[in-house]
Amino acid sequence: MNAGFNPIAMLAERACGPIYNAIDTGNNSLAIRHADKVLQSQPDLALALSLKALALVRSGKREEANTLCTKLVTRGLRNGEDNALNPLTWTLGRLGRNADEITLLEAAVKNSPNDEGLARQTYFALVKNQAFQKAQQLATKMHKSFTGRNKAKGRFVEEYFWWSVLSYLLLSRDPTAPGAALALPLSQRMIEKQIESKPLGVNDEEALCLLLQVLIRQGKKKEAFDLIAAEGSVGHTLCDRNLSLEFTRTDLAKELNNWAFVETSCWARIDAGSRNWAHFTGFLDAAEKLGKDHLVAAKKKTNMLLSVKGATMDRSIRLAELEVLKKRSSNGDRDAAAQLTPKVISYFDQFASKACCHEDLLPFLTVLSTEARESVSDKLKEKARPLSIKNELDLRTNISIAKITRTVQPATTLTEESEAELAAELLKQYLDGLTVGASLPETEMQPADDLALLGVQALLSAYRLSHGKLVYLHQVIALLEFALTKSKKGYQLRMLLVRSYILAGAFDRASIHYGLIGLKSVQADTLSYLISERCAPFSAVGSSSNTVDDGLYKMAVRTLSTSQAIYEENRSSTPDMISKAFEHGIYSRVEEFVEFGEALERSLQRQVLRLEESRSHLHNRQNFKSEQQKQSFEAGIEKAVLAVKADLEKGVHDQRDFSVLVNYQPLDTPDVAELTQVGPRQDAGWVRCIASTMSDKVNDSISEVDMHSLTAAEKALVTLVRGARSGTLDSAGLISMLESTKATLRALVDLATSNTVDNTRTIRPIDAIHEAGLTLEAIYHTRSSLTDSEATATVKTHVAEIATLVNHLSRSVQTVVVTASNVLEQGLASLGKDKVAQMMQTTQKNLAGSSVKVLGNLRDALRDAL
Repeated sequence: MNAGFNPIAMLAERACGPIYNAIDTGNNSLAIRHADKVLQSQPDLALALSLKALALVRSGKREEANTLCTKLVTRGLRNGEDNALNPLTWTLGRLGRNADEITLLEAAVKNSPNDEGLARQTYFALVKNQAFQKAQQLATKMHKSFTGRNKAKGRFVEEYFWWSVLSYLLLSRDPTAPGAALALPLSQRMIEKQIESKPLGVNDEEALCLLLQVLIRQGKKKEAFDLIAAEGSVGHTLCDRNLSLEFTRTDLAKELNNWAFVETSCWARIDAGSRNWAHFTGFLDAAEKLGKDHLVAAKKKTNMLLSVKGATMDRSIRLAELEVLKKRSSNGDRDAAAQLTPKVISYFDQFASKACCHEDLLPFLTVLSTEARESVSDKLKEKARPLSIKNELDLRTNISIAKITRTVQPATTLTEESEAELAAELLKQYLDGLTVGASLPETEMQPADDLALLGVQALLSAYRLSHGKLVYLHQVIALLEFALTKSKKGYQLRMLLVRSYILAGAFDRASIHYGLIGLKSVQADTLSYLISERCAPFSAVGSSSNTVDDGLYKMAVRTLSTSQAIYEENRSSTPDMISKAFEHGIYSRVEEFVEFGEALERSLQRQVLRLEESRSHLHNRQNFKSEQQKQSFEAGIEKAVLAVKADLEKGVHDQRDFSVLVNYQPLDTPDVAELTQVGPRQDAGWVRCIASTMSDKVNDSISEVDMHSLTAAEKALVTLVRGARSGTLDSAGLISMLESTKATLRALVDLATSNTVDNTRTIRPIDAIHEAGLTLEAIYHTRSSLTDSEATATVKTHVAEIATLVNHLSRSVQTVVVTASNVLEQGLASLGKDKVAQMMQTTQKNLAGSSVKVLGNLRDALRDAL
């Protein structure tokens, strides 16, 4: 029955009018009060109950909403209560009660088989909840019932047919699902039968894309290729109009080793005026595969393009010229190798003032010989504009020179002193370059920012080469803080500052700047590693004190939980995107959106965030003071770890973007991401290992490959926990771990108090925090297995000594006097010595304040550990 003509429904709508108004204006608390008022007189009114549940969910009161939904689902919607369906199903979806949502919608469709809008809503709910077989069956019914009865035109006339095909395509993604084995063959047969009666036309791009996807997924790549490669065919015509289809055809040709087709088709595009770099790379890759003669011919064709007036100003053609020489050089052509260096210089002369010059030339610099790199460096240095720089073009030219000469700098020439000297020179150029952008508004980034980044990265290199002299790390932070006062939107500067603060053990400062980056949506998945990497030890809080400082714990948990909001958002936003793709007939994008949703749902970074948040709760021993609190937090940790385990079994996806940190380190040396990471890059092996320490239900076998991404302390922790669980705890291994932590702390105390470095390794503040935190985790996980009284006494002694060393370190960072900041004094001399000294004092004060909090909490937690 149509609710619009149902008197009972109309009365309900009128009674619930104030609730609707409150919800529309976003006043959920008022909506709840209005609903309660209505329910006092009509306690079983379905519309009021469902609207109240909706308002409760939006208010964050999920348990109360769940109770109301259960009441409605249990009794079901009666005749005349159709208007409660939409708010109720929306609420069930937000509560994750997908089965109940589908049950209600399927019942509604059964009762109203002629309601097309309801059928569409049910179809989208089935797709959202990955009930693809039911979705296919419903789409088939919709095709039979509604096609021709609605006013759809063009490709939308048969939309429900294509929906049924898409449902089969999505069903085939899970080989274990019922009906998945036959889904693709059936899809192919349905499309081919459809094409027989209604041949593809020039407006049927989406139908062609679907057929190609079905063929490719079945491994029938030759059939798919022939469909769009034959001259004069509709597929060939559509490829000429649709760049995505054309690239699909090119990719298929490559996979089928039809390099002749790739070469011919890409060159035809280039010859017709295309300057798309994908066409050039396709053409040149094909020429390389087809042999030396084709590379020579490609060189001639490139020269022909260059002979056209103005072509030397075209980056695509000039890069193609370099690419040909690079490929010929890689295939042993000495003449080409000899020509590459002057051509690199020539390209630089033309495009030196472009911000992309260094990035363009980087692939070609990597293949140059040591002598050629030196030659390039010497010739470019001769072209540098003298200070003071008066215009942006000269500034960008100098920046390009600095980037390229830095890239080709031989790794063997790097020393602590040379890197410090280079940093000072770059900072002089940076300070001079700031005058060029002096009139820019605050919302703009300074053109000279890259010089600051180059100087910072040279200082980070000096920090590594000096085995951890704090003066370099402090100067990195001071310089980045200064640069951000000139370029408030300099996201590269801010990301590097976040990483630098983490290295210095200043999580609170890092968290502030991480928030100022302003990550949006999926960036929380790709970039949250900037702050989340091994951050749990910052959350340490002892159990004995009644006046604990849990500010860092709260900050860490808030940062980690906020970063996970994207995964909850994904559950609603991605299905909406999929629904819109269906509605607008963009069938070729549906599977992409599904893949995107699955990748986010089982993101590797999501597992890291889950584990780090769980470990943060573990480190706050206030959470375990009472038995009730202990049970609550242990249950929460167990739930998170089991979710991690489930995703690991299905397979995780890594979308983290490590290339976002622009790298200006010399070739064949650690890049900036490696210089600023806490430990080896976290991968699925790391997740599996750390999850195994958090719950005895994650008892998957750990391989040696899994252990490769762990630090030495993490490896020791995993080994100890596994031994404790099996009843074979190696107390000697625990003592060895504690001794290693003491050695790290002692070395850092020496470094902070007397600037004495350990030349055998680099000790950073984060290393001491990391090892002390893992020591605590080892104690928490194994103390119940320490049955030997002698070993227990030894462990207690070591832990007490570690607590004492942490206390010494906490006191030393408050009184540390870092040696003269020569790099900043020289590089920023025009600011004045007092200004530079003030910058360093502020930095050291901030770092000392942050370190005292972290180390004080670690000290108290260690004292309480046993």
